[in-house]
Amino acid sequence: MPYIKQEDRKAVDSAIEELARKVKSFLDTQQDGVMNYAITKLCKRVYTQPQKSYLRFNRLMGMMEACKQEMYRRWVAPYEDEKIKENGDV
Repeated sequence: MPYIKQEDRKAVDSAIEELARKVKSFLDTQQDGVMNYAITKLCKRVYTQPQKSYLRFNRLMGMMEACKQEMYRRWVAPYEDEKIKENGDV
């Protein structure tokens, strides 16, 4: 996870909060599609402009994989551990 400086977070946090509110306003069954659209659109704007290149696409894919792994490490794995304690291991 890129732990960026607090002062650098301010530049994007308000936009993230607004986008999160808008995504949450959709039905639960629609939120995954809306999130996919928003993430794809953001990545397209950042990683294909001003130009497309293998280097930029490769960086994008690496960043997305790192995000996925961070989500698993921070939220999914602890949830799984909690459920093992509640229900027993496999």
